[in-house]
Order: sequence, then structure tokens, then C-alpha cells
Amino acid sequence: MSGTKISSDDYIFESDVVYHSGQAFALLFRGQNPDSTSAYAANVDTQRKGSTARIFTFGGGTGDIGKDGNYNLSEGQKYHFKVVVKGNQYKVYIGDKLVLNVRDAKVENNYKEGRYVGFNVFNGKVTFQNMKVTPLEVKVPTVSDKLALTAGEKAAIDVSNIEDNSFNIIKYKSLDKTIADVDEDGNITAKKAGTTQIETQVTTFGRSYTYKTRSKM
Repeated sequence: MSGTKISSDDYIFESDVVYHSGQAFALLFRGQNPDSTSAYAANVDTQRKGSTARIFTFGGGTGDIGKDGNYNLSEGQKYHFKVVVKGNQYKVYIGDKLVLNVRDAKVENNYKEGRYVGFNVFNGKVTFQNMKVTPLEVKVPTVSDKLALTAGEKAAIDVSNIEDNSFNIIKYKSLDKTIADVDEDGNITAKKAGTTQIETQVTTFGRSYTYKTRSKM
């Protein structure tokens, strides 16, 4: 169960797994300590609902994350497991098959940014081989930092460097609506002369960023 510390917040964790016999094993990720005793587990359990793959919080947390997937193992066979970890979205591949694709909506209560990975076996015999971790780029959103408008003029806050499939949530707020207002899509309407700020909160892959755009009217 001893863990390995990695250098990046997002990554691909993969290993060959030879399943000899027994009940269950897991690849552990987002571990909070060198022993990965608090982590997410990408698990296959041959005695759970027939035989299932799932992700759950190991050593505490909120338990199962998303829905189970069905997967049957054969004794003596080698399988290639790959876990893609991006923020609060986790994908598990066995061979070329996508078995799990889940998002932890309660990541703040679990293991948000742990940097240890490891392995676990429960009532079984398994050999892990050829472990590999590949860092992934963490994209940080960019937002317009300033705008200049005249009364009655309109413009849009530009939010970029985010992925379409990252469960984005973007919220806007004017700090002085008498000078400029902003709608839920980031469209600003200048009301009168003055200076205010438009606050933009971007949540992408479960990570939240707050920006302020200086708006001069």
C-alpha cells in the first residue's frame, strides 16, 4: 500500500495488473500521505454485485463516487489499468475500454489535491507491474482584466483556456450595478460614467477561480 509522490496535480496513473485470485484490488490516487491511507480507490471487486469496477474514497470521505461499472476478471490474466485524474473528474480504462467516468461533486469533503499514488489488495493475490505516471497540464482560466465602455454600450466578459467537458460553472457579479450591470452570460451593459469591477467566478474540474475585471464607463 506504500505510495509514490508525484509532481503534478493532474496526471495519468497506469499499471499492468496480473490477477491471480481472490476478491479485490485497487489503484489508489489523490493520496494524502505516503501510505495512501486516505485516497480515492479505482477498484475491481469480484464479489460485489457479481463483479464490479468502482471508485470510492479509501480511508474515510463520502464513499462511492458515481455509478459502478461491470467488469469480469479471469484468473492468471494480465490487464492494463489506466486512471485519468483531472481535477474532480476521474476516468478508468481497462485495456482500451472506458469502464468508469465519474465526477466527485463533493470533492471539498474528500481528497481534492493529493499527490500520492499506490496500490491495495483485499483478500486476493495480485501482481502490479510497469507502473507509470504521466503529468497533465492544469489549465487555469483567463478572464478579461479591463473594459472601457460608454453609457448604453454593451460588451462581453471573455473567459478562455477552459475545456468544454470540464463541468464548467461561470458566475458574474457587478460590484456597482448603477455604473454597469452584467447578466448570467457575462454580457455587460454600461449605465453611467464611473468605474466599477465585474467579478467572475469560474469553476472548472471542481477548481474555483475568482477574477475582477476593471470596467470604466
